[in-house]
Amino acid sequence: MKRILMGFLLCLLLGWSGQAQDQIVTWNNDTIPCTITNSGARYIRFTVHQNGIQTNGRLNRTEIKQIIQAENPPVSLQAQPEFHRWRVALSGGLSYLTGDTDPARDGARQQGLTNEQADDYFQQLLLGWQSSAQVHYFLASDLAFGLHYRFHTSQADVFATFDPQDGMNLYHGQMKETIYTHYIGPSVFGNHQLSANQKWWLNGSFSAGIAFYRDELSVLNSGMLLTGKAFGATLDMGLEYFVAPRVSVGLNLGLFVSNLTKVTMDDGYNQSSVKLEEEERQNLSSLDVSTGLRFYF
Repeated sequence: MKRILMGFLLCLLLGWSGQAQDQIVTWNNDTIPCTITNSGARYIRFTVHQNGIQTNGRLNRTEIKQIIQAENPPVSLQAQPEFHRWRVALSGGLSYLTGDTDPARDGARQQGLTNEQADDYFQQLLLGWQSSAQVHYFLASDLAFGLHYRFHTSQADVFATFDPQDGMNLYHGQMKETIYTHYIGPSVFGNHQLSANQKWWLNGSFSAGIAFYRDELSVLNSGMLLTGKAFGATLDMGLEYFVAPRVSVGLNLGLFVSNLTKVTMDDGYNQSSVKLEEEERQNLSSLDVSTGLRFYF
């Protein structure tokens, strides 16, 4: 009876001393045999016993790939992003105006421009450059509010012949135009993690605000300045790759929408405000392709 009891106690002690431990597997594929003492929202705390010495430690959940607990099934974790409060994005690239230019082309032809000259002029004007700056404050890891500024410019320059249709005169000279659009407005920003190593992200933003328009036009030796402002909005979708923990490069596709219904005309001598008819309204809308840097703080 004593032998049976001793054997039972020995098996119990061996079983207790050889019981399975917890394990933490990091994204570097390091395995830590341990005893998990606390599982918090941000940190996993654990105890390691080695050579009779007890060591306490902790790991951020962003560093952990998998948790294997002796009494529970293995749990795989998706790497969680480090939480930043501020995001600053600087971008620049091409912009293409989407407004209908057919009425303006017809007007240019009526002034004496050939079809080739009118087409060349407006193709130059439609393709331009844009740059932007965004500052956002994160309320959550995937939601932020802030400010969006956008600048756009395009220009055209042709040597043309103008026919006043008086049957006697033809005028030859430069027709030049430069358009500037400044936009500013509050913005909402969201992002989504695409890869477990936190390198690739998908993001998007929407903004609504005010667009300020400036058009410098010169025909022969006469100049005209047109200015105005209108409601505007932007919609952006982007792909982002982190080259450092707080720095990323991004590629964005954007849509800018604005429609000018009133302009102020200034020829250097007189100034007047003109309300544009529906067919005369200046469509400032454009499609943007841009790239740039993003900084997180």
